[in-house]
Amino acid sequence: NPKEILHTNSFDFEKASTSAGWLKELTNGPDEHVPETEEYGIGSFVYERRLPFHSKRLLRFIETMPDNIVRSKGIMWLATRNEYSVLLSQAGLSANIEPLAYWVAALPETRRNAIFKENPEVLQSWDLKFGDRKTQLVFIGLELDKETITKELDKCLLSPSEMESDWSTLPDPFEWTIQTV
Repeated sequence: NPKEILHTNSFDFEKASTSAGWLKELTNGPDEHVPETEEYGIGSFVYERRLPFHSKRLLRFIETMPDNIVRSKGIMWLATRNEYSVLLSQAGLSANIEPLAYWVAALPETRRNAIFKENPEVLQSWDLKFGDRKTQLVFIGLELDKETITKELDKCLLSPSEMESDWSTLPDPFEWTIQTV
């Protein structure tokens, strides 16, 4: 109940300022500091792949994501949305998946060449088969099991036979569209 904590006049600035953890940190110096990542078990890792996700399997993973993943964000390659990158932004129970931008590889050759000329760094990570298409996701959470999460995400990637199939026949749970180039 907010009435139990608001306007109670129970905060004592003098007491708080002399017992504050930040003061201990300043006094003891960096050698005695325990990073919050260690103190609270917070960790992160990056998941990167050069294969597209099966949209329906990926959505199922996101909907059943482990509770200890408190934040995830990044760019995804979805087979059913092969022409543009998709942004995942998840915090707690809230997740947003939306189109971000066209993959350079999906653009007409003249536009691609203009981008290469203006931004030659794009070519540094260019894949001969997939171009700039890739997935890069950061996961932040408490005591993350990187191996298990990675295995679950890998199960969401297209299988070799799906890679050879017509991707337009794959189920697409996403309803958004963007204008064509």
